[in-house]
Amino acid sequence: RPDGTMDGQFGLQVVLPTSTEITSIAVYSSDASGSPAGGQIWHTRNTSYWLLGVFHQGRQLNASHVKTLGSFNGRQTFDLYCEDSGWFKPDQHFLVEVEYGLSSKVTKVVKIGQTQPAVQQNLPSVADPVIYANGNIAGVQNGPTKETTFTINASHRVTFIYTYHYFNNGKLPGTIALRHSDGTVYGPWQAEGALGQGGVKNAYWFVRPNVEIKAGTYTVVDSDKATWSHNSGSAGAGFVEIKGVKTGTAPVVQVAVESFTWKGKAADKVGQGGSGSPNGTPDGQFEIQISLPSAAEITSIAVYSSDAKGSPAGGQIWHTRNTSYWLLGVFHQGRQLNNTHVKTLGTFNGRQTFDLYCEDSGWFKPDQHFLVEVEYGSGSKVTKVVKLTDPKATIESFTWTGKTTDKVGQGGNGRPDGTMDGQFGLQVVL
Repeated sequence: RPDGTMDGQFGLQVVLPTSTEITSIAVYSSDASGSPAGGQIWHTRNTSYWLLGVFHQGRQLNASHVKTLGSFNGRQTFDLYCEDSGWFKPDQHFLVEVEYGLSSKVTKVVKIGQTQPAVQQNLPSVADPVIYANGNIAGVQNGPTKETTFTINASHRVTFIYTYHYFNNGKLPGTIALRHSDGTVYGPWQAEGALGQGGVKNAYWFVRPNVEIKAGTYTVVDSDKATWSHNSGSAGAGFVEIKGVKTGTAPVVQVAVESFTWKGKAADKVGQGGSGSPNGTPDGQFEIQISLPSAAEITSIAVYSSDAKGSPAGGQIWHTRNTSYWLLGVFHQGRQLNNTHVKTLGTFNGRQTFDLYCEDSGWFKPDQHFLVEVEYGSGSKVTKVVKLTDPKATIESFTWTGKTTDKVGQGGNGRPDGTMDGQFGLQVVL
């Protein structure tokens, strides 16, 4: 595991004509002809020497000395990491020895040249779809207060992950892993660093796992939680983005809308068009409770003005995905899922409650009906209708108190005029 000291790193490319077990790899300090010299040795198997860390496609193959590195076929590239012993200097030679099959060995020598200081890269652009993202552009702080979790309803090949460490105090990138709820761990993978906002070095930690993970719920494991960025917009969970490609088929899930209720106009969360920010006008607010018997992706939610039967009527539409309509703001457990139109709201399981906010178009009046439409999975939809009503008030008591106080006068006069007023007590429940 990382110890805060920069390692010597070598790149090794091996060609194996057929599937072959690589039992060990070792790096030796050597002379120009490849004869070991100087006594510096790093090894994947022999515990008498410092560990040679081996990474393949971003995944560490050996967190300690191991008996074998596994079987491989074709052209394979490995990254080799050696704890610095003070020998990684220009003109020093090193020998790599690969043992395979029934103890056959191949070797190669490299001479260290004069290295140039590395220039910190920007975060790589990866075109694969986003599997899960939790982050925003607001100010951040260190030390997430809750786990960063996500759920997928089918297997995916994960190709890229980054976590954010803005206030890293010079800390070098560590490792990232994904832990399934059943205990299966993918990774950890050694991360590379990239520039963050304002040129902060190693603000982004990224890996390229290129591994397939099964369906289920995962926790993102970052090796340095103390410098992992989060804020209230991420609900206290660490910033992360995971990209990849779906490789499996999601099971057919029958989603049900258990309730769809009108909550009134008491909060401002969204604006007109695609704005997911307050604009000073109270929004129409609905609450929807959905039951998902297994993990399912909710691709969109829409609210329509409708008739009593649920047929859209009146042309008022708020939508989470379709940019032709005003944004429907969706909040889950206090966290906003979409501050603009998005392709998906994420994957959920079990009974889930969402708060829906619609910029007021003037249609939120008593007796008006509204339809909610939830699209999930591969285009399946469920709907429910609600009728807007004012809350029913109840007069619990109306009593005569007497004439002991002067508060108002005649006509429109709301001030005392020297005459005792008739006083009543009224108790109302709203």
